[in-house]
Amino acid sequence: MTRLIETYRDKVVGVLDKLVVEQRAALETAQTWVAETLRNDGLVYATGSGHSHLIAAEVFYRAGGIAPLQAIFDAARHFGLTADEIWMTLDESLSESGGDATVTEYLDECAGALAVRILAKHRAAAR
Repeated sequence: MTRLIETYRDKVVGVLDKLVVEQRAALETAQTWVAETLRNDGLVYATGSGHSHLIAAEVFYRAGGIAPLQAIFDAARHFGLTADEIWMTLDESLSESGGDATVTEYLDECAGALAVRILAKHRAAAR
């Protein structure tokens, strides 16, 4: 049994090592964005769809995690939006925020647009 555990550990470490080598620039950019956002008293948004929403849930619900973090998809799904509605909203938000928007501006636009879509859907259902 111990051998199986070590084999599994070695595979996981191998995947993580490969990720760091192949995606180092993207990881460093993300690290900088998160640090700048927190330094400027902004919110960090975590997203995911399907099973990948578990990553957003992990960082959002984790005790002792960073306080200014908001999970987008998890909340939107709980309020009744489908994955298609969420993606459509995010795509529309990208168009609305413009090509020169900062990540923070885009994510602020996303959060507001998702809230508007959730309210519109619930108002329509109540009629």
